[in-house]
Amino acid sequence: MLSNGNDKPYGYYGFRFYKDAIGEFANIWNVGWEIRTSTDYDWNGRTREESGAYIFQYTLNGEGRIEYGGKAHSLKAGDAFIVKVPGDHRYFFPETSETWEFMFLTLVGEKAEACWDYLIQEIGHIAKIPPDAAMIQLLRKMNHEAAEGLIQDGYVASARAYEFIMESYRYAKNLENRQVLLPEPIVNAQLFMQSYFSEPITLEDISEHVNLSRYYFIQQFRKYTGATPKQHLVKIRMEKAIELLSHTDLSIKDIAKQVGYEHPNYFSKAFRKSVGESAGRFRENIRQVPLNRVVID
Repeated sequence: MLSNGNDKPYGYYGFRFYKDAIGEFANIWNVGWEIRTSTDYDWNGRTREESGAYIFQYTLNGEGRIEYGGKAHSLKAGDAFIVKVPGDHRYFFPETSETWEFMFLTLVGEKAEACWDYLIQEIGHIAKIPPDAAMIQLLRKMNHEAAEGLIQDGYVASARAYEFIMESYRYAKNLENRQVLLPEPIVNAQLFMQSYFSEPITLEDISEHVNLSRYYFIQQFRKYTGATPKQHLVKIRMEKAIELLSHTDLSIKDIAKQVGYEHPNYFSKAFRKSVGESAGRFRENIRQVPLNRVVID
């Protein structure tokens, strides 16, 4: 039985930096990561008290629903919606759903409004976005930063707001160059691995989650992503391990456990194969010559 994951910063974080004029053009109003299981969750854009708010919400698991323009749309893993408040929309937890897990971001400011107008024009109010898209990874990072108290003033909040806006523009502008949209089971598998990489999950766990046979799942995953599920999972784990080696003093044994390896020896072999050097040597080198990012392929 899988847990909810120790690294998920569940919560609803609000930011009100009234005196920071630099944030008037774009700033964070709310950011959060939630699991909903009740129909009490129901937001109507026509009756909300907020004004001048720009919401981006991304489904990680389960199912939600949004009504826009007189039509109802199901929201499943990998689905994002983009709305402005006030606005002619309603998003809610439907009676037919068992759970709905999602991340969201609410921005304020004229630059946010311009970005939302562009996104709605280019990709629509509802869009399927891969979980490895930079804007989704940034939203994950912002939630972790909010949970850890790292967004402490209007300057940091505004910087993150601008960063998300720029990643959104970049995604929308490159949309026509992206590969064909991934099938829902592949997106669900990627999200599952992102959520549970810290646990000793197996191919059977992942294929069962997406309701495909092990063999067919591996075949389809490779067809659409160019990598096997195992390669994708190892990449996620190694990227997290690099982050922990670079920014914490955790022992290699503890890092191995945090990225899903019960035995440090297996972690060490996987790390050397992926990065080209041992975890210990990597940590020594990174402290001598700090890198902002290490890309693994």
